Amino acid sequence: MVFDFDGTLFDTKKDIAASVNYALKSVGREPLSEDVIWRATGGGSEVLVRRIAEKATESQREEILRKTLEYYSKHFADFVKPVDSVCAFLKKFAHKKKVILSNKNKELIDKILKKYDIDRCFIGVFGGDSFEKKKPDPAPLLEVIDIFGVKMEETIYIGDSMNDILTAKGAGLRCFIIPSGVSSVEEIEKAKPDKIFYDYTEIENFIE
Repeated sequence: MVFDFDGTLFDTKKDIAASVNYALKSVGREPLSEDVIWRATGGGSEVLVRRIAEKATESQREEILRKTLEYYSKHFADFVKPVDSVCAFLKKFAHKKKVILSNKNKELIDKILKKYDIDRCFIGVFGGDSFEKKKPDPAPLLEVIDIFGVKMEETIYIGDSMNDILTAKGAGLRCFIIPSGVSSVEEIEKAKPDKIFYDYTEIENFIE
């Protein structure tokens, strides 16, 4: 099982929004709602800033990015929490090989996993700084498949947004989606992932 991180394993919405709004306020810009910021996530920090500050100059975006990362590095887990019953799901399927592939910085993922004592559930953790390319480019996912020598037909990718569907489809991998609000359910349905679920209990029953 290959998992996305933000919105898939952990609800990181409040921490990301707080960091972005801190940066926006510090450069004299109006704060944005959590939902607006959340829908701009998925491509990494640089893409996020580009999406929420489209009309800013390059230097302004660089300053917003710097301040966002500066704040987030200290407050990345103030409000973070696991998605519904994901911890129980991970432990129930301890016999399955599980990997995380995210566009988030690997160091922060590792810290959050340790905080909730589920770091040992995964045989590998890869972030946006782990490979040359980032999702939705399928290259990182294909590299993960290659690293662990697993068969494509015995592997599933679990995510929460269009970004994840594009990644999985680009790699030719089966894709399960639990929508988190980054992408609308309508968008997700049109993209036709293999399965759409609304909590981990549904996935658990499907796998069994």
